[in-house]
Amino acid sequence: MELIKGTIQQLIEEWKTKKSLLPKDDIARIVDKTLSAKEREHVRLIYCRNGVLGLAVDSSAWLYQLTLHKTKLLDKLNKKIKDMQQIKDVRFHIG
Repeated sequence: MELIKGTIQQLIEEWKTKKSLLPKDDIARIVDKTLSAKEREHVRLIYCRNGVLGLAVDSSAWLYQLTLHKTKLLDKLNKKIKDMQQIKDVRFHIG
């Protein structure tokens, strides 16, 4: 029984690491460099997987503001990523 438990845990860990697009600390640093100081106060990285970047914002006003500039933000992020897999979409969440 312990052998099965260990195998399942190992598979889950491997799946989690393969699922991420970039190492979380790398993408967090890139997001910080891309956002303005004022935006960084209101935005937090949630996830980055399968070409999708998830960002949490602290209010509906910031959700709206960042959604208006989503295309520009996506372009800036992809320019800074360069030789890594490109980000296809940015999704904003309140929270």
